[in-house]
Amino acid sequence: MKGGETVNMELDRQPLAPSSIVSGLQLKAARVMAGLTQAQLSTEAGFSPRAARYWESRSDKPPTNVPSTLEAIEAVLRRYGVELFVSPTPGCRFISTK
Repeated sequence: MKGGETVNMELDRQPLAPSSIVSGLQLKAARVMAGLTQAQLSTEAGFSPRAARYWESRSDKPPTNVPSTLEAIEAVLRRYGVELFVSPTPGCRFISTK
């Protein structure tokens, strides 16, 4: 940008899709499938190394209600070949490379 120019950042943002992470138990299963420790998942998602411990402690509740946090967690898990899903029942699986 040059002197006095402004950019409307709101126009550049894409709405986040609803997260497939619905519980701490589902998140723990996905993390274990990805071969990550709690600290690795948290750090790679951009949070405190202890964050995943809290997220997983939520048991059958959503780990967080912050869409950008859920997206960051899912992005890390996808990089490690694991995807989460909510239908027909919540779970996780390895991403097919066919």
